[in-house]
Amino acid sequence: MGRVGFDQTAGALSSIMLMEGEDGVAARPTSTPGLPYISVVNDYVLSWLATTSALAALMRRATDCGSYRVTLNLTRIATWILSLGVFDRDYAQQVALSPDPDSPHAYLDPGHLHR
Repeated sequence: MGRVGFDQTAGALSSIMLMEGEDGVAARPTSTPGLPYISVVNDYVLSWLATTSALAALMRRATDCGSYRVTLNLTRIATWILSLGVFDRDYAQQVALSPDPDSPHAYLDPGHLHR
């Protein structure tokens, strides 16, 4: 494969790839970029928003009548993700990889909730 897709282009345009590089949030224009751990995050977010938006449009049509259009854009999603804020990489890894199951941020086995 090795081909660049639109998700990576949107990540480059919005500077996500620069912040994922070696210098992290302290990246400068001369820093080396890198791919996010989840390289197609825009595609995932877009599909979640598309599903939610389509359901909202259908619910609105059922109550208010009319027709509604849903428009989404990968690059705008990339900039929206950035607008949510950026965690310090070392902090995020420390918290996310915490082995303490009592931590409010611990990644739990999905079966853990049903025990």
